[in-house]
Amino acid sequence: MDHHCPWLNNCVGFRTQKAFVLFLVYSALYCALLFEITLIYYVMYIMGMPAEFQFDLAPFFMMLLAFAFSISLLGFGGFHVYLLLINKTTIESYDGNTFRHALGKRTNLFNLGFQKNFRQVFGRSRLAWFVPTFTSLGDGVKYPVDCDSYDMTV
Repeated sequence: MDHHCPWLNNCVGFRTQKAFVLFLVYSALYCALLFEITLIYYVMYIMGMPAEFQFDLAPFFMMLLAFAFSISLLGFGGFHVYLLLINKTTIESYDGNTFRHALGKRTNLFNLGFQKNFRQVFGRSRLAWFVPTFTSLGDGVKYPVDCDSYDMTV
């Protein structure tokens, strides 16, 4: 288990990490698109084209909220994509769940490289990457380890 997400009303872990990351990315993109569309509306209003546009407060507040949410979701989603690429959970990122090897340097034994880490969560099928279904590799109990880092910790 990684953590409980009140937005999804579910715990984010092995079976739900892909859906959580896709939720963050899609929400951020939606808010950014909504901001862009309302911004274009007001730019056209300021430029005076076409004449039937009227200033309305509801789309203006929607634009402000979409901007605020897109910035926060892009940061939050970007952080979770980064964690996915280094093969850490949110709790591990705060915990410092790493191992010390012979040189005194800390290492993450489960970091297999960006591409393998991404495939562990999103699966092998590129078409299924964009759909929030379970396609992760493994069983959620045993995880592959970077052998080079493991040899240095022994």
